[in-house]
Amino acid sequence: MTQGFYEQFGIDPVAGTEEIRAAYRRLVASLMKRRKNLLDQGGDTSQIDLVCSQADEAWAVLSDASRRRRYDAMLALDNGDLGDGEGLWQKAAGALVPPAAAAAVELLSAITTLEVGEMQQPPGQKRPPPIPYDEAKTVPKLQPAVTAPAPPPIAMPRPSRPGTDIDEVATAPLDEKVFAERLRTVDPVASSVVVLPATQKPHKVIPAEDIARMVDHHGYTGSFLSAVRQAREIEIQDMADTTRISARYLQAIESDAFESLPSATFVRGYVREMARMLDLDVNAVVSGYMDRFAP
Repeated sequence: MTQGFYEQFGIDPVAGTEEIRAAYRRLVASLMKRRKNLLDQGGDTSQIDLVCSQADEAWAVLSDASRRRRYDAMLALDNGDLGDGEGLWQKAAGALVPPAAAAAVELLSAITTLEVGEMQQPPGQKRPPPIPYDEAKTVPKLQPAVTAPAPPPIAMPRPSRPGTDIDEVATAPLDEKVFAERLRTVDPVASSVVVLPATQKPHKVIPAEDIARMVDHHGYTGSFLSAVRQAREIEIQDMADTTRISARYLQAIESDAFESLPSATFVRGYVREMARMLDLDVNAVVSGYMDRFAP
């Protein structure tokens, strides 16, 4: 039988958020070490990966107050006697949808064509009768439009002296010298014309032998990731823009500043994206780095 979320972490149901967080990190760190040892022996890690995903799911539920409340209510109903309908409602009422949300669902069902599930009424209560539709209360009465007077005609000014006829201007020959002077090359520095940036150059290629030497020297650490990034001539901000990871977290990973990083789930994803951008062995880098991650 699958363990409950509290049993997975080895904590009591009354544990606080910080205690749950610490238990989650301990469990993930232990699983990562076991996974690495199993990989070194050529074993199958699918079972450990399954336990990791279950731990992530447990943390996602227990770290969210509303989801944890519903989970606790489910445990109470599962472990106790359901009894009559009124007693069941008293146990589950705190974890169900609030009345305001229920009213919003009813409103959506009435005024839209969205497929919204029907809200169940508490025991002993009846559904209120529907409010009849009154068009006079919903459609505003428009006042008749008032026709504005037509504006006076605009008097065109007359020239004070005779000028060049428009036909003469249209048929006049083009001065090629003046036209050529006006076709200047746009200076992207001095001109206000927006000039699109040049295409980003590809990352520098590093021989596999150099990467192997970096692994021997640094191990799968933050300094290894930093060395590969600098060797490929990638700026930290360029990596942040490409991976959509905060530059602050990237710098913390490269510095092995574990206390400045979020939970192991997020760090594992960050390291995976960094390794993918640096063209490294993603599984080896993630496993090696998370082996040292000590939240």
